[in-house]
Amino acid sequence: MAEYRLPHAPTAAAMARSRIQDELTSVLDPPRVDDARLMVTELVSNAFRHAPPEADGSIVLDIEREAGVARVIVRDGGPHMDLDEPAFDARSGGHYGLVVVDALADQWGFSIDGDKGVWFELRTR
Repeated sequence: MAEYRLPHAPTAAAMARSRIQDELTSVLDPPRVDDARLMVTELVSNAFRHAPPEADGSIVLDIEREAGVARVIVRDGGPHMDLDEPAFDARSGGHYGLVVVDALADQWGFSIDGDKGVWFELRTR
């Protein structure tokens, strides 16, 4: 597993895309690397815009590679997922991040068991 501490800043999404490129190019086909880059952009942007940072001021990006699957986890310092927020409502002025992840990921979800994180998985070649 590779762990990256990204700044809780607008530059974090670009840094996350670069890390995805570096870590997953060897195990994913090029279109799936692009999908992973788009999904990580959405998740890191959400972490920056809607949640406080981790205690050290960062957004955490974990990239795991196991037999047949690549998993990407974005963690922040927020205490919960706000499931009442209009995540899928076009009238809300955005909020398409999880729609994109749902459309592109082989699996995805979130965890709030101590560290709040949103994750997605892609099958590898």
